[in-house]
Amino acid sequence: MVNEAIWVFNPHTSLSKGEWIKIRKVGSPRSIGVDSMGKILVADYAQGQVHSFALDHAFRTLNAHSVPNLQGPRYISPVPSGGFVVSEECGDVKVFMSSRKLLCSLSSKYGHQFGNPAGVCVDRDGSILVADEQHHTVHLFPEHGAPICLVSTGLQRPAGMACSSSGHLFVADTVENCVKVFKYRPGRWHGRRAALPLLIARLRRPRRSRGPREGAGTSLGSGAARSGARHAGSGEPGHGGTRVAGVGAGRARPAARPGDSGVSEQPRAEAAERSGR
Repeated sequence: MVNEAIWVFNPHTSLSKGEWIKIRKVGSPRSIGVDSMGKILVADYAQGQVHSFALDHAFRTLNAHSVPNLQGPRYISPVPSGGFVVSEECGDVKVFMSSRKLLCSLSSKYGHQFGNPAGVCVDRDGSILVADEQHHTVHLFPEHGAPICLVSTGLQRPAGMACSSSGHLFVADTVENCVKVFKYRPGRWHGRRAALPLLIARLRRPRRSRGPREGAGTSLGSGAARSGARHAGSGEPGHGGTRVAGVGAGRARPAARPGDSGVSEQPRAEAAERSGR
C-alpha cells in the first residue's frame, strides 16, 4: 500500500529482481489481507469501505466489490470459515460473512465497550482477538461465552496483531517500537478465570546508525541512552540509538570525574607511601 494504491510484486519478469505492479487505486488504504477464497481485502479509511477483489494471472482485478457505510475502517482480518473482521476507529468491530453481509458487531453481541479498537485477528478456534489502543488491552471474543481480557498490562499502544495456530499472539506496540509475542492456549478458556498469556519475547528491528542531527550537539551514545524515552510534549518515542531484543536497558554508569584514572584510592595511597620510602 503506497501512494494511495495497492501494489503487487511480480518475481516472474524479465527483470532479474522482479518488479512492482500497480493493481488498484485506493483513496486511503490502512490495512490489507487475503480471505479464504484468495480475494484481496483492503480497508479504505477515508471512503469508509472495505474493498475485495481477485487477480488473474496477468494481475488484472476481477470480481471487485465494496462494503460501504463503515466509520473509519482501520484493521482487517479474514475469517477462516469465510468473511472478514474489521475495526472502526473509536467505534466498533464488525464481522461480515463471505457474502459481504453484516453478521454482527462485537459491541452489540457481547455488550462490550471499546475505546479505540485497532488490530484484529481470528485464531484457529474462530475466536476473534481485538487490540484496544485506548485501553491498552487485548480481548478475546469466543464464538460462545463472554469476552476475556487476554492482555491487561505491558502494552503502551497496541496496533497491528496476528496469531499463530500454535497459540502465539503477536502484537505491534508503536510506542516501544517492537512486536511483543505472547503465548496463550486457544480453545482452553473456561470463563473469566483463565490465566493470562505469558510475554515470551520482544522483537525489534535493528536501526541503522545515523549521524547526529544538525545543531543537536549530542553523540550517538547519548541518543542510545534516550532511545526509550519520549520527546518532551510530543508523546512519541525517541529515535536515537538501537535497542537489542530481549535485553533490558540496565543502569547507566556514572560519568568519570576529572582526574579519575579508574584506579581505586587504596592502591594509589600505597604507591605514594613506597615512593616516600
